[in-house]
Amino acid sequence: SAIGGVFEIAFPPIFSGMMNWLGMLQLDLPTALPLACIGAADYHTSLLLSTLVPLGVMLLLALIGVCLMRKADLQTSKGASRMWLGNVLLNLVFIILFFLYPSTSKKIFAAFQCKDIGDGTRWLRSDLSINCTSPEHVAMQAYAVVMLFVYPFGAPLLYAFLMFWVYGKQLHRLQAIEYQRTAMAQEAAAKDEYVRWDKATGKPTELQPNEATAVAPQLEALEVEEKVLRERLPGYIQSLSGNGYSLRVFYFEIVESLRKLTIVCVPVFFEPGSVTQLLFGLMICFLTFGSYTMLHPYAADEDNFVAILAQIIIFFSLVSSVALATVSTSSTVAQGLDIGLTFIFCTPILAEVWIDSGCSFASIKEKLSLLCSKKSGSGTKISGSATATI
Repeated sequence: SAIGGVFEIAFPPIFSGMMNWLGMLQLDLPTALPLACIGAADYHTSLLLSTLVPLGVMLLLALIGVCLMRKADLQTSKGASRMWLGNVLLNLVFIILFFLYPSTSKKIFAAFQCKDIGDGTRWLRSDLSINCTSPEHVAMQAYAVVMLFVYPFGAPLLYAFLMFWVYGKQLHRLQAIEYQRTAMAQEAAAKDEYVRWDKATGKPTELQPNEATAVAPQLEALEVEEKVLRERLPGYIQSLSGNGYSLRVFYFEIVESLRKLTIVCVPVFFEPGSVTQLLFGLMICFLTFGSYTMLHPYAADEDNFVAILAQIIIFFSLVSSVALATVSTSSTVAQGLDIGLTFIFCTPILAEVWIDSGCSFASIKEKLSLLCSKKSGSGTKISGSATATI
């Protein structure tokens, strides 16, 4: 939703309206609140409000959460409740940070994006009423430098500190367990396939031992160790590193933060709407698409599919700027792009519905199969073709 403003793309009305509506999910307070009705509101006021209010809320929630967890005694029900509430509050901190990270980071970077209008003066691109050489804006740029280490760079540094320094030992062990389990399962399957082939007769045989059964105790021991390690991790660390991402890349939220930083914030240092800026954005999309395809960072294949689909949408949104820059908004081409972009944007939602519906259909099919088998066992005859159809 921030791409249109950063790359100065005049998206068609339907697609643009959808982007503005979804912008509310970024928890952008200056956009949500009617500041112009309350009083004079410029970029400086917006920046202060966007950075200080969420920071105060997050610090308060984190402080209460840490205090509750330190005072929690798991031997009592009251202590367990404190531990649960502390985890919930710390989880909420990371949820808030996740939603406001792109918009707040973009607003901070915008403090350094000035425009020379040709008469020797430089004005802030986000608010042309602010002179970039004025003492007020110079002071605000100093404030923005501090905020760079709170939001754009601070969030990934916080994730790295927690996942590599504080809980790095446990997470690396969980990573090693996943690698080991995967390798053992693949090796067992390969050996089992090999030993089931009788070289003397040149035919498959069922008389050889099953390799998968042989390694079952080791896999079970690894599962038990994994469960114990997971239970020792705080809930907010499990959410940050394991509830969605594969343990092979438990650190991927750091990569995600850097992706958002490069696609939304770094382009402000290029000339808005320029070919160089567009090429930079397309290059980031290409690299991100490649990393998703190679790493498969999510534990579920469906999540990897939706993530790749989202990168394709960003790519086409950027490419569409080439056509939109040469046609009028009322032209047939612009209307076609409007419909196409809106449809492409809806594809992840449709894909998610399709995936969830597929799971539901599989569940229904399984229940029907069980029902048919019960009827067959009780004396009810069902033809083979009917069973196959069900």
